[in-house]
Amino acid sequence: MNMKNILLFFLAVCLYSSCDENELFKLSPNLEESNKSYENQFKAIWTAIDINYPIWDVERDEYHLNWDSVYNEYLPKFREQDAAYLAGDTTCWFRVCMLYHNLLNNLHDGHINVKIKDVYTGKENEVASLIGMIASYRYAYNRVIRYMTWNTVYNSENENRHPLLETKVSSDSYYWYGHFKDDIVYLSILEFNLSEIIKKRGRTEKEQNYLDIWQAWFDKIQELHNNRKLNGVILDVRGNPGGKIEDYQYFLGALHGDIDGDGGIHTGFLRSKSGIGRYDYEKGKDYSFHTYEKEHAIITAPIVVLADSLSASMAEQTCLAAKRIKNAYVIGTKTSGALSPLVDFGFERNLHDNFTMFGNIGDENLIFSSFYINMPFSTFTTYEGTCLESVGVEPDQVVFDDDPNRDKQLDYALDYILSLTRNR
Repeated sequence: MNMKNILLFFLAVCLYSSCDENELFKLSPNLEESNKSYENQFKAIWTAIDINYPIWDVERDEYHLNWDSVYNEYLPKFREQDAAYLAGDTTCWFRVCMLYHNLLNNLHDGHINVKIKDVYTGKENEVASLIGMIASYRYAYNRVIRYMTWNTVYNSENENRHPLLETKVSSDSYYWYGHFKDDIVYLSILEFNLSEIIKKRGRTEKEQNYLDIWQAWFDKIQELHNNRKLNGVILDVRGNPGGKIEDYQYFLGALHGDIDGDGGIHTGFLRSKSGIGRYDYEKGKDYSFHTYEKEHAIITAPIVVLADSLSASMAEQTCLAAKRIKNAYVIGTKTSGALSPLVDFGFERNLHDNFTMFGNIGDENLIFSSFYINMPFSTFTTYEGTCLESVGVEPDQVVFDDDPNRDKQLDYALDYILSLTRNR
């Protein structure tokens, strides 16, 4: 049965017997029904999540979530907002947005978000869990404080403990490179986006700056290693929300060799949906990351990955990979818990009937549908079978960044590397 037939079959059946059969909702292939009312919009979103969400078994077994009960709880609330709008209440849109925020807070996947449009007024809003909203504000604050510390402490002539010999920082502070006096090489990256920049022919000045900073980091590591002077490498993914999996080769993958025999390293299993049933999952497959394709030195000096509660997605996978490398160590605090990848399967979708099975549901431009959902279609689990969504990766050494005058986590990483160097 091809994809189109599967979708038509789904559209012809009722949702689930646990819902009131008078409220069972059939999605229209062109999503017209979901554009008519808050109630219908909610039904479409609830159903889209129901058949695409990748960790229903975890929600059931670990968190005891009953998704059908969520449907029955929220349906009358959205109906109330329809009635209120028709009665002239102009504050309905705010309450609808909050309902979706609260709805998503029932789920534990770290990536899921919904873009919605007011079916009556056309206003738009990006909806994420309240946890995600709070994290975005914390990230901005933490990044500013950390950059101020970098400038006033490590990059200062008065710093005697861990002074910098060389530093390069991009104009937007997305990339920071530093060569410390003790021949420790540091790189902080805000987002894994270098692979896309490398592919581009016409790079912007900012993108070229990112690439130049990475190249300075990589070249310094190779130079010091070849001269037997390299004492250690620090890769800082604190506050990093993730990005392209192809970027692994340019960061941690540029420091080690082929560990698992297929050009890189595995961090666990990736299990995808296999059908529209709530618990239709295929068998898990190794989740692999490739090392740098060009010839590079295998770094035997200590490697530290710095992470925190705002490190997500690829930043967390980097931590897990580091845990499999014998000379690598993860320092900081537990990560965000958003490890399942957002994958674009590359299928062409007709925007008029794009109710799909691949995590991206609805029209991203909100023209043909009043909502767009973006979430993983696959679940990442460790080799022990543990799903780390909303749990996160534990560092090898917990260090809290609670000193406003210094970067305690970076200090610890530098001291740790030097302690190993003295013992060699």
